[in-house]
Amino acid sequence: MRKRVLLLAIALLLVWWLWPTQSDPTPTQKALATDPVRAQPTKRVMRSATVDRSSQTAAQQDTADEDEEPADWTVRCALPMDAPYEGEVVFAEVQPVEEGVLIERVRAEIRNGVLLVEAKDPLNRGSVRVPGYPDLDWRPPEDGSCPDVSLQVVSAVMGTVSPSFGNVRVSACGTTREADADGGFYVPATPGTCRVQAHRSESGGVLVYGEEKTIDVIEGQDALVDLSVPEEEWGSIGLILTQEDERTVVKRVIAGGPADAAGIGVGDELLVVGGKHAQECDRGWLYSCFHGPVGSTVTLEFADGDVLELSRNPLPDTRPSP
Repeated sequence: MRKRVLLLAIALLLVWWLWPTQSDPTPTQKALATDPVRAQPTKRVMRSATVDRSSQTAAQQDTADEDEEPADWTVRCALPMDAPYEGEVVFAEVQPVEEGVLIERVRAEIRNGVLLVEAKDPLNRGSVRVPGYPDLDWRPPEDGSCPDVSLQVVSAVMGTVSPSFGNVRVSACGTTREADADGGFYVPATPGTCRVQAHRSESGGVLVYGEEKTIDVIEGQDALVDLSVPEEEWGSIGLILTQEDERTVVKRVIAGGPADAAGIGVGDELLVVGGKHAQECDRGWLYSCFHGPVGSTVTLEFADGDVLELSRNPLPDTRPSP
């Protein structure tokens, strides 16, 4: 009898020991139960670790980046580069507007080898400026896909501009860079024969151009060239022109400029500027054919027979922000 009781007690003890119990959940278990993201902690990590953006199409990149990039990026294209670069870049978008185009700087950056641009229209052309690389001409295909482009670090043009006061820039082989305060410049360039020129910005958007030089840039080497810009201050007469049915007419008169003081009005038709046909006038900001040293003159001949000789003066700084 005692033996049976002892065996029964041992059996009850084993049942109690092996029976599953419900213990309090650990903090980790609580988090996994209430947070669906943390409940699958490897999903995001695995995706970001295995994405190869360089081989993706734009549509694939859009899908892969939907949780990683802001929704306002309108351009997302892989940009092969010799040397990786991360961060903001300068993207100047060319936007069609009435009577021409508007070049506007828009938000852009390179992230993980992908160019991200907040463009007004993904089909607009533009230019990309990445530190250490030549300027890149951005021309999207008509189907809206990414252009086939790459950036290569190959050569550069370097030297000094004199005099070095004011806002001086150097254009070399299609790439433009600012000169240092002492006039030194270093412009990434594509090998080949190209033109090099320095210019300085005066008030009102007047550009003072120096002598243009032609040089040969050799792959893997830095070409050395010294440049100059005129030392005297330049001005203009304050006119913006436009073309209407093969006619050159005044589109805008800058308030306070020489043309305004002379009574020239919007819609007046110009035939000759400085001895040349008005249609040959360079179409820079304010038409650079009007630019020249302060005090120098330019002769204008109008379709109504009027002939005016105006002195170039400094202009108010009314140029639109880039």
